[in-house]
Amino acid sequence: MVFLSGEKYKLQTSDTMKEFIDFFMDEDELDDTTKAMTENAKKIYDQIKKIPEDEYKEYVIFTSNVEAAWEVPREKSDFDLFKPHLEKLVKCNQKFIKYLGYDKNKYDTLLNLYEPGITVEKLDVVFRDLREAIVCLYT
Repeated sequence: MVFLSGEKYKLQTSDTMKEFIDFFMDEDELDDTTKAMTENAKKIYDQIKKIPEDEYKEYVIFTSNVEAAWEVPREKSDFDLFKPHLEKLVKCNQKFIKYLGYDKNKYDTLLNLYEPGITVEKLDVVFRDLREAIVCLYT
């Protein structure tokens, strides 16, 4: 896993990858799928390039093992067994936020990794409206 995560990092941040991205970003007549793939590759390149390789590898290995670490605490309904793993995950993400940067809210950086364009501000509106709708169901 260490080897593969290192190779993944090297491929995603290589000069060759940058050349491919630059080439396709300059193309005017890309179909929508190729354009979206190129923009996504650029986003990933730009993000991962900011994270030191050793920390990226450690994170990939850790996150691949953390799900298995959750199995026993979940079965035993004992959150305290999982708490150290969750604390480490939060610390890793806090470091990554520093590398990746943020505008208004630090959590926006993490949200953008999984739901591009979503922000805490937008989610606050969604959850406020959802809360109001749910409360109306029970009153």
